[in-house]
Amino acid sequence: RLAKNNLRKRRYNNGADYFFIYDLTGVNLMHASKPEREGKNFIDTKDPNGKDYIRQWNDLLKRDGAAYIDYMFPKAGSKDPEPKISYAKVFQPWGWWVGTGVYIDDVEADFRNSVVKSLVFLVVIAMLLGGLGLAISRSVRNQIGGEPAAAASQVEDFAGGDLTRPIASTSKQPGNLLSTLGTMQARLANIVRGIRSSTEVLAKESADLSVAAKEISLAAGKQAESSAATAAAIEELTVSINEVSEIALVTETNSSTTAELAGKGGAVVRQSATEIQNIAAAVDESTQRIQTLVGRSQEIGSITQVIKEIADQTNLLALNAAIEAARAGETGRGFAVVADEVRKLAERTAQATAEISQMVTAIQADTLHAVEAMASTAPRVAQGRELANQATEVLDQIQQQANDSLSKAREVANATKAQAQTANEIARHVETIASMTEETNAATGSNAEAAAQLKTLATKLQQDLAYFKT
Repeated sequence: RLAKNNLRKRRYNNGADYFFIYDLTGVNLMHASKPEREGKNFIDTKDPNGKDYIRQWNDLLKRDGAAYIDYMFPKAGSKDPEPKISYAKVFQPWGWWVGTGVYIDDVEADFRNSVVKSLVFLVVIAMLLGGLGLAISRSVRNQIGGEPAAAASQVEDFAGGDLTRPIASTSKQPGNLLSTLGTMQARLANIVRGIRSSTEVLAKESADLSVAAKEISLAAGKQAESSAATAAAIEELTVSINEVSEIALVTETNSSTTAELAGKGGAVVRQSATEIQNIAAAVDESTQRIQTLVGRSQEIGSITQVIKEIADQTNLLALNAAIEAARAGETGRGFAVVADEVRKLAERTAQATAEISQMVTAIQADTLHAVEAMASTAPRVAQGRELANQATEVLDQIQQQANDSLSKAREVANATKAQAQTANEIARHVETIASMTEETNAATGSNAEAAAQLKTLATKLQQDLAYFKT
């Protein structure tokens, strides 16, 4: 926005000419003369001659980066399109192109003004010389009269341009024609001598002026060529700076991506280290629980051993009871049945206790294997945690280096942007100087022609004054 406002205020050629900005899709971003165009797309707009100048301009700028184009466009405050030629240049970092132009009739008007000034100068010189001749002629006519016969011969010589023969008065009366003619002759002789001297000086000065004008014209031509060459060199420099600026922008983007990826990698590794620590804690807790389970299984083994002993004793008691019931005969038959059932229950209990004992033994073996596996896993988990911490430190260093590279890349990008802006400003000034030099060259050419004409007039005046003898 600052760039737009700055260009909006910039005017030249007495405020008549201005700047405008478009993007590469044809949307007008700023127009100092017609702000109502801003924000609209003119890619398909055509001038009265059917020329889609915005589209053609965009194509040329995308290809060459800068271009001239002629088209029809109305002046400020007018709706009638007039011929115009403009120049535009792309500013790649923002995707803009900035243009400005002049109307053909304004250029022709400046040329006509230069011609008119030269003609006015020549007319003034001619009027001065004509006025001088007219004053002399009028002075001679006003003095004619009185004593015509006496004055005729001398006036004839006088009319022949001979101012060396003095006019003698035959009358003592003051103010007579011959006396007046004599006075006039003397004064005219002085005037002619003065004019002759002045024309000699004028001829010499006009010759010197003509030579100087030619030298100035030649120097102005060389200066115009030098300015054009300088403008071309600065334009090439601007293109190079713009390329460096684009490379710096790409480097800045890559550095930013590297820093971002390093940061993400560091976060992932930190998370992995945290998970490894959690796994280590879980392994430690599992080891403790398995060791506790080993103790519990040993307690279960002791309990099953007690149950087995109780079952054996119960079986023995049931056997003794069955023997006593058999001795009792028919009376102890019911007790024998109960004793037999108790014996069977004791046998099943002993069998189940044996199975439980086997299962507990297997569980104890598996638990010992699990404890050993957990014990062997713990050093590896610790080693993985240490490697994760080292990887985190390395990624932190990579991220720091990437951030430093990003900072330097941004500094380079900003510096190249400033250099590109300065080079563009210098190029605009050099183009202005080249234009002014061309105008000066044209003006010095006109002055040289005027000096040559002045020299011709001075020579003609000298030839005319040669008519008089003094």
